[in-house]
Amino acid sequence: MKQQTQIKNSNYVEVSKICDLRKGKKVKASKAKTTNSIPYLLIDTLRGFEPEFFTEDKNYTEAIPEDILIVADGANSGLVGTGLIGAVGSTILRIRLNNKNLNKNYFGYFLKSKFEEFNKDMKGTGIPHLKPQKMLELKIRVPLIEEQSLIVS
Repeated sequence: MKQQTQIKNSNYVEVSKICDLRKGKKVKASKAKTTNSIPYLLIDTLRGFEPEFFTEDKNYTEAIPEDILIVADGANSGLVGTGLIGAVGSTILRIRLNNKNLNKNYFGYFLKSKFEEFNKDMKGTGIPHLKPQKMLELKIRVPLIEEQSLIVS
């Protein structure tokens, strides 16, 4: 686990210093929800739809409500979702903040504001892909947590 980066008031911090990034995985999934299954989070789930697929597969990338999910592959690259629980699909990246001085929703809005930028500079000829390294190199202004909350509201 990364060490928590000290953030000073209104500094600009590189995204790579404040979060851990992990790619989702393809798992065995089914439309049948069982007592042992968890939601399989796909692009439509990030758009606000109820999960359509579920998995009992134990080899997955976990999403918890504090995580931010961003589509990394395909035409929807850069689409952001938050507040979800389940197994992260293979076309999605999980971002887990490692700093308590950063409001998850503030960071989520920052990523949403970069949607066009992400989509202008994709890699791949057939299926476009988000460039995770480019996202990690972005710098975000981090004001006091109270100001972040005001911005979010």
